[in-house]
Amino acid sequence: FYTNARILIEHIREIGAIPVLYQTWAYKNGSEKLEKTGLSYDGMYAGLKDAYEKLGNETNTEVVPVGTAFYQCAAEYPDIDIYDKKDNYHPSAEGSYLASCVFFYKLLGGKKRISFTAGLDKKTAYTLQRIAKHTVLPKRRLTNIFYHLIVLVFTAVFDCGEEFSRILSDGGLSDEKW
Repeated sequence: FYTNARILIEHIREIGAIPVLYQTWAYKNGSEKLEKTGLSYDGMYAGLKDAYEKLGNETNTEVVPVGTAFYQCAAEYPDIDIYDKKDNYHPSAEGSYLASCVFFYKLLGGKKRISFTAGLDKKTAYTLQRIAKHTVLPKRRLTNIFYHLIVLVFTAVFDCGEEFSRILSDGGLSDEKW
């Protein structure tokens, strides 16, 4: 894995392109294919995650954490079947959509919205988009927490939380608004 990936990364850079590593996912928890590896679901996920992160760090290459998104989805939304029912390894339509959303947010950031649902119901598509976004942009969660904390403090101290919240949502602070 490491040797061949390094060679590919080098060739990609030689032609002027920017390589990224597509972090794959663990086989479905409880599947026959996973049992044959002798690994636990958590163990296979951790091994893959560590291998991709190590390679990414050593080669200064971005990792697209699709495997992490699969792991989060399986843990938080077990009713969304992200694995193909035939082999419990390849992605289902939902799994493919989740992977594409991870790439979307990794390559384009969090400011763009995804309107395409790939034929999935809107609730499932939105859930998979949210998992992908939070997997790729985990700092966003902290930002939202701090935003609400700031509004709470301004409400408690200055009794202007609603006004402060409106100002922030209008694009920031200016002398005119204060």
